[in-house]
Amino acid sequence: MGPNLKIAVQDPSFPAYIDSSVIIGRAGEFVDKAGKYKNIEYMKCGPETNFFPNLSTISRPDIIFFCSPNNPTGHAATRKQLEQLVIFAKVNGSIIIFDSAYSAYITDGPIPNTLGI
Repeated sequence: MGPNLKIAVQDPSFPAYIDSSVIIGRAGEFVDKAGKYKNIEYMKCGPETNFFPNLSTISRPDIIFFCSPNNPTGHAATRKQLEQLVIFAKVNGSIIIFDSAYSAYITDGPIPNTLGI
């Protein structure tokens, strides 16, 4: 994981995901006007995207931080959405860091994994 590591986080996101990117020196400069870090891709996950990122608009990240249900929105991704995320990560060679502490909230089947899809 070299110096050009590209990180993507949900927006809004649990602060620890962004903070850990800052700690490992991969967030880049903070852009005051935008209120965001330069080297982090913020994946919109609000009402305008049905609380799931539009994967077709995201550039290839090395690491994707993903939490479901999202903290702070509380929206839980469906199995189909999680499958789309795993496929996106496999195609792009991305690593998903998934907060499985909330996995009990997925009610439409088991959480997909990289081996089962």
